[in-house]
Amino acid sequence: MLRPLRRGMPIVDVVFLNRRLQLVGGAWDGLIDTGAEQTAIPWKCRKLSGVARTRDLTTLGGFDPRVPRRKYPTYIVVLKTPSLGPVKLKVIAIPRRRTVLLGRDFLKGHVFAYDGPNGWFGLRRSARVGKSAKKLFDE
Repeated sequence: MLRPLRRGMPIVDVVFLNRRLQLVGGAWDGLIDTGAEQTAIPWKCRKLSGVARTRDLTTLGGFDPRVPRRKYPTYIVVLKTPSLGPVKLKVIAIPRRRTVLLGRDFLKGHVFAYDGPNGWFGLRRSARVGKSAKKLFDE
């Protein structure tokens, strides 16, 4: 399904589900970021029912030694977008984050098409291998 860009970016509505796959909380903006390896959630989402803390920490930071590397706690969550089924992920919670950042871990098993000049993007499960992304969305 093709969608218009929101605020010039590929943003989808994301909801959190509990272990019984029931909706918890409201919808969040989910920014698709193909450059992010791991999905990140806003700090306050860690308190939602169904979000489980792990014992792991993930370290993020640049290669510049002047920029401090920070450790963030990780959580297990189930996320769902309107056109896709539930996806269980290990995510990080970041303070001051206002949107869900959907990284490559979320995009595994999906086809993502982006056409910035024409103002649209598409995201769907990858059911067929070998077709171009444009043909997948034209069907």
